[in-house]
Amino acid sequence: MCRSIGKDGRFSCKKAVLNAYRNLRMTGLTDPDAFYAAVRVYRHYHPEITTGDANFRVADWIGEVETEYTGPLHQSRTGPKALS
Repeated sequence: MCRSIGKDGRFSCKKAVLNAYRNLRMTGLTDPDAFYAAVRVYRHYHPEITTGDANFRVADWIGEVETEYTGPLHQSRTGPKALS
């Protein structure tokens, strides 16, 4: 686990990874390209981690964030839209 803690007390590598992914996606970069860039950021903080393990960690973090924004609490008040 990352021992590099930012000023806000959070693990700075996770914050840097997620910021990189989100910002690259917002600029129009494809999901795979943004993902692999985020993996490179993670490996900057953790060069001892294999690329495969870094892929799993970053995918897990991105999945956590996407679940937070797409879960049931973030659906409209009338519920999910019906398929036509």
